[in-house]
Order: sequence, then structure tokens, then C-alpha cells
Amino acid sequence: MDSSATSISFIGTTIAVVNLISDSDITLNATGDITANTITANTTLSVTGSGDCSLAGAITGETMTFAITGELKDNSTAATIESGSNTSISASSFSLAQSSITATD
Repeated sequence: MDSSATSISFIGTTIAVVNLISDSDITLNATGDITANTITANTTLSVTGSGDCSLAGAITGETMTFAITGELKDNSTAATIESGSNTSISASSFSLAQSSITATD
């Protein structure tokens, strides 16, 4: 890995991010709800929350993990979840009717 690569981590109660871009890893870890609109992680995207997670825009990463205790859902607009490798999603319920989820090799 390039030593100049930048990882971004947010740890808190409630997290809301828009246009978050990293050439390395992105970690979102909340004890409450997470709202994410347009996230680009060059390597690993990890989203962990004890509340709900609302997604919008393009959510991309090489490897992705979503571990949500509450609901994983679309925000006001559809989300596209695009993974270059492995994607793991766990949540108590899903409502991603407007979204598309793709993984490419």
C-alpha cells in the first residue's frame, strides 16, 4: 500500500457525510444513525451502526462491509452500491427498492 494513502474514520453517535473520498480506507462507526451520500473508498469501506443507515448517491469501494443493527435504506434518492470485490451486508431490515447493488471482478 502506498504510504501516502489517506484513511478516513468517523466514530460517533450520529454520522452524516456527503461527498466523502479517500484513496485508501473509509470507516463509519456510529452508536446511532448514519446518513451517507456519495462515498468513494479506493480500498475498504466499513459502515457499522447501532441505528439506521440511509444511503444516497454512488457508494463505491473495492471491499465493502455494512453491519447495521437497524434498517439499511435508501435516502430521499436511490443509492448505487458498487463493489470491485467482496461485499457483506447485514441489517435487521432492508428497504433498498430504488437502489442497485453490483460487484465486479
